[in-house]
Amino acid sequence: MRAYNILLQRHTNDDRLMGERSFAFLAGSSILFLGFVMLLQFFPISRILCTAIPILGLLLCLFAIFSNGRTKKGLNFWTKCEEWLEKNGSSFDYMREKRKMDTREMDMLPSSVKEHVGLFKIKNRIIYTWIVPGIFLALWVCSLIWLQSV
Repeated sequence: MRAYNILLQRHTNDDRLMGERSFAFLAGSSILFLGFVMLLQFFPISRILCTAIPILGLLLCLFAIFSNGRTKKGLNFWTKCEEWLEKNGSSFDYMREKRKMDTREMDMLPSSVKEHVGLFKIKNRIIYTWIVPGIFLALWVCSLIWLQSV
């Protein structure tokens, strides 16, 4: 049980780290995009600055994907170790007994929660690693393309 608690603590720390990084990324990207929109009023005067902000936004997106990708790998590792302990550890024998829930039988292991929650069964770590930075990445690429066409 001690090993499981250590794994759970590290899992929680990595999950918190991903949340904090994602919050910082969203705040930074929002501020950059707001600044970009505000500078468009002075586009002829500040063409270089209007081009530099989307490039900075692209770099921020790539950094977010890289850093959250590393954290996602750690979260996957902790999850696999926890699941192994849940399936093989004697401390979880009582949870492995099948229980009648709704119309199906299922075990009550902590790792089995992921099978029953979530929008389209997409994990938060996928959303914060790929989807959110990908949306901003597409936004910045479109902004650069638009700037070149003006």
